[in-house]
Amino acid sequence: MGWIVDLLSEVPLSAVLREKVSQLESKYTALEAENKILKSENGDLRLKLDDARREIERLKKQAEETLIAAHSALESEQIRASLGQHPETTKFHLDELRKAHLIEIIAGTGLETYWRLQHEGRRYLVQHGLLK
Repeated sequence: MGWIVDLLSEVPLSAVLREKVSQLESKYTALEAENKILKSENGDLRLKLDDARREIERLKKQAEETLIAAHSALESEQIRASLGQHPETTKFHLDELRKAHLIEIIAGTGLETYWRLQHEGRRYLVQHGLLK
């Protein structure tokens, strides 16, 4: 905006206009600086949010793995209730752990299904410091 001040220096009543332009230029500079700070803070918040989401997923996975490790065998409903998950979410994660040969199904006396760790599941927990 410096060129506007130069242009106005040749116009009558320019002192008043020059003062107003100078004030606007100061406000503009302050707003630019504030905008830069806000963009920076917003980027930091996004990074923190991404980190928090990754940590939540890690803790969920750890909770699922250590829950089964803490018991000799658990029924699907016990696992679901302990984790506070939807039944289908629990079934999905149990199926994924079974496919990875980390847990196995044990037939119950009725319609219930029980789960327990396999050797590979224990190995994973020991290697990752999840069993104490």
